[in-house]
Amino acid sequence: GGSTPLQVGLTGASDEVEENREHRWMVLAFDKTSGKKLWETEVGHALPLTKRHFKATQANSTPVTDGQHIVVVFPTAGLACLGADGSIHWKHELGGLNAGGFNDPGMQWGFASSPIVYDGKVILQVDIHDGPYLAAWSLESGELLWKTERPGIAPSWATPAIWPTPKGDELVLNASVIQGYDPTTGRELWSLGPTSIQVVASPVVGAEHLIVSSGYPPARPIYAVNPGIRGDHRIESDADAGPLAWYQTRGGAYMPTPLLYRGLLYMVQHNGRVIVHDARSGEVVYKARYSAGGTCTSSPVAANGILYQGTEEGTLYVLEAGPEHHELAVHEFGEPIMATPALSEGLLIVRTPSQLIALGSLTPPLANPSPAAVPS
Repeated sequence: GGSTPLQVGLTGASDEVEENREHRWMVLAFDKTSGKKLWETEVGHALPLTKRHFKATQANSTPVTDGQHIVVVFPTAGLACLGADGSIHWKHELGGLNAGGFNDPGMQWGFASSPIVYDGKVILQVDIHDGPYLAAWSLESGELLWKTERPGIAPSWATPAIWPTPKGDELVLNASVIQGYDPTTGRELWSLGPTSIQVVASPVVGAEHLIVSSGYPPARPIYAVNPGIRGDHRIESDADAGPLAWYQTRGGAYMPTPLLYRGLLYMVQHNGRVIVHDARSGEVVYKARYSAGGTCTSSPVAANGILYQGTEEGTLYVLEAGPEHHELAVHEFGEPIMATPALSEGLLIVRTPSQLIALGSLTPPLANPSPAAVPS
């Protein structure tokens, strides 16, 4: 699989892979300190109903947990809720989940949006070619609570975000139209554009405002949205920007989700270029490029003042977070890092095509980590 505890997307190339053999969709649990496999559960097995991008898998979406339940989604195998012991509590088949190029329903790249858990609900953004929708199920029973059709929305690979606002919690979706919903009912509250027709990056919730961006040309915006937005908004000039703290018409990242950390917004471009903004004003703090280059599909993460970024070439960059580009270490894994690394209690967990690797501790500079690796 290609899933991560954060976010994974797809590249914009048109190459796809025929799936002509039966697949087994598995959920595996490991002890994070030793790498020992604790259990594995098969969610389904079948011939895949859709093809995939050659850089993707049939297991792109990231599992989510509330500590007691584990929710996963796979094309063909469906949406499933497991217990902490790996037992399946409930499952729904959702079909092939055909997501691909916006202008060709036959172009199949693979589904990648991940479920979220909120207030006893499992919420999933299903932006597919045939009948895109947003839906919520009961976490306990699997009962469908509400379903909102999304006509005219192009396939996307973003994961929704819950945005706490003075008017209540809102469910924000990044797609060919940016939209906010009531997470209790699925009712649309607001919309925003223009934006890319093809969207991968997820919304990012900050202390003061919401960051939504995309990077597929020609529209590559960055929007910093103020709480309280309502109605339909199309930003053609500053006169239309009332609901925004700031915006830029260009500079959004295509694949990686932006990182909002300690007052700075890190936009990592697919080609390894980094543009850092002041999160409050939108002003550019610095522009740089990773020293050894690389193709960035995974998203940056940060902890304890340190930022981590993986590349498709197998490089992991370790940087000091702040107003200057300062690389502390560069690690070579010898395999692509397509999945976003996960942070957990002093560990950085990296997934490659064949290994799951835990690096510790996350104290600076992590220049000589002691990895523990297990087959992925």
